[in-house]
Amino acid sequence: MKSKMPQTLNQWVLTLCFLVMIGINIPGVKKEVDRIVLYKKVMSHQKIGYKFDGLQEIIKDIKYIGYYTDKDFSKDEPVKEFAQAQYMLAPTILEHNNLEHEYILLVCDNEMNAWKKMKELRAQPLRRNKLGMILAKKPL
Repeated sequence: MKSKMPQTLNQWVLTLCFLVMIGINIPGVKKEVDRIVLYKKVMSHQKIGYKFDGLQEIIKDIKYIGYYTDKDFSKDEPVKEFAQAQYMLAPTILEHNNLEHEYILLVCDNEMNAWKKMKELRAQPLRRNKLGMILAKKPL
């Protein structure tokens, strides 16, 4: 019995040390979690606009471009995304599902749909950003 007693005591001491370390770190963890939550609140409002970042320099002298999406426009998010694209790319005017323009912005949930549409239109991608927005140009 004497050999088990120190082992049990060591386990209790080790457990107590872990609990003290956890207790000491709880305020720091809470502070970081609060910071992450605040960051996510801010980014949820800005995320959509940044999807179109980097396209302005290509279309700055173009008056109209087409806007193609495979998303359901009866829902709010795709409509908000289109409005944000229009805002970010102004003064260029985006025309929803108008594929007659030389330049077309393809915004698809499934990127394969965008590539199929470009193949159908014989359009070539000019710019694809890391969020999947593709600006394509049709041949004249």
